[in-house]
Parts: sequence; structure tokens; C-alpha cells
Amino acid sequence: MNTTNRKRKLPTDVSESDATDASSNSCSPSKRVKYDGNIRNPKQNPAPALCDFNIKFESVQIATNTNIEADYVADWSAELRLVHELIFSDSVPAEFKLAHPDVDMQSFEEKGEFAIGTASFSVIQMGRLCNAGAVEDDFFVALDAHSQELEDLMPVLDMKNPGIFEDSKQDQGMNEGGSAQDVVLLRRVNIIESFRGNGYGKCLAQRIIDNFGTGQCRIVVKPYPLQWEGKEDDEFDENQFQQDKRKVIAVWESMGFRQIGNSEFWGRNQAFMHPRTICE
Repeated sequence: MNTTNRKRKLPTDVSESDATDASSNSCSPSKRVKYDGNIRNPKQNPAPALCDFNIKFESVQIATNTNIEADYVADWSAELRLVHELIFSDSVPAEFKLAHPDVDMQSFEEKGEFAIGTASFSVIQMGRLCNAGAVEDDFFVALDAHSQELEDLMPVLDMKNPGIFEDSKQDQGMNEGGSAQDVVLLRRVNIIESFRGNGYGKCLAQRIIDNFGTGQCRIVVKPYPLQWEGKEDDEFDENQFQQDKRKVIAVWESMGFRQIGNSEFWGRNQAFMHPRTICE
């Protein structure tokens, strides 16, 4: 596998260990987490419930709207932030610190929040593009000039018919609703290591879909196991990589995503009913 190509991609990932359904993180009184200072083994403490987190969305746009790629593609980031006052009534107990060495505890206690998960995604505003009378050249510029990730998306799109996915018989209804439906490319979803395996990645992705995948929007991902990002050739094991990739694909497929044709992309159209991660 070409190492250069692996490094230049910004793949989508919900960590392979994050396949646990997030519905187990219930906020009912009997399950809500309060770390017990008398417990010395941090593994005996359950994972924080999802109601102990906030999600922060942020977008930075340039002021001008004269560039097609800047005007019609909106870049967003999201953070899944653990809130101190929601989980701890006092200072952070030693057991939590021991269980989560990858959390900046000083920042967590001073600021009251800490991001245990991050995501980045782009919204291609096909409705606006079509209303503006977009033609092939405009669509090409909007994708090609914006980023490598959107350029990689071009092979699965009909560039002569902006907003239409190729291979319509195998695209899982990606063209339902027509070309004017927005496309959301989930570029990256990552949970810090000590919090993986609790469904947090799936719920972060689901909340992005809830907020930005409105109407008959098309959601697209490029499954990739992030633990292999940046690996050199002498560190790369093709068999292990494929196993890890299949685990990541299984997470996305559990959320209703299906492969688009024979491409590296998986997608779902919000016009249809899909399995929904319940974030409670």
C-alpha cells in the first residue's frame, strides 16, 4: 500500500473499539456515574453517561463569498466535552485520574470541561449551488479547490450533473430527493484512547447527523482505522490493517451506511429510515 497516499488522506473513523452501542450509557438514576472515592480499581467504575457531556459545534468562515469553494462548502468541527460539574460534586478523584491518563486534569478542573472526542466534517451546500445555476465547472472548483478530501469524493459523483452520485443502481438511494440535497462529508471522528469502547464515537457522529443531516441530506464517510494513520512501510501489516478496517466499516454499517458502488466511500440518505444510535 502506498504510504504517501495513506498520509495525505484524512479518513473517517469511529474507533474500532468504539462499536459498543451508546444506549448503554443511560442517565437513569440507577446508572448515572458518580465515581466512588473508596474504589481503588478504576476499572470498577463505569464510563460516564452521555448526559455528563456537552457537544460543541464550531465553524470558521472567511468573510468574502467570492470564492466558490469557500462560499458553498462549510467546514465544521465538533467536540464531545465531559463536564466536571455534571459528573463530580467535588474535585476529580484519584481513581478517575488513574483510569484516564490522557486527560489534562489541570485543564479539566480549571475550565470545567475537557474534550474526549473530536470530529471534523464538511457540508456541501448543493441546494445553494443548484439555485445559483451551478454548472460542471463550478462544482469541480467547489470540490477540487477546497481540500484533498473533497477531491477524493469526485469519483463517486457525476461531475457533469452536480449533486448526483454515480452508479445509481448501487448507491443505496443516494440520489433520492434529487441533486439539490446537501452532502455532508464526515471526515474524521476520534475518541481519546481511555474513553474508547463506550459508544461515544457513534453518538458524536449521530449528533452531527441529527443537527446537519436534515431533510434528504446525503451523509458520506470514508472508513479508515486511525491507528494506522502515518504508519511507515516497515510498520505496516496489510492483514491487520484490513481486519481493523472491517471493524470500522462494521460500526458505520450498524448506523445504516452502505458502500457507494465499489468506491472507498459509504453513505446514507436521510430520506430513508436508518438505525439510530440513541444518545441518552
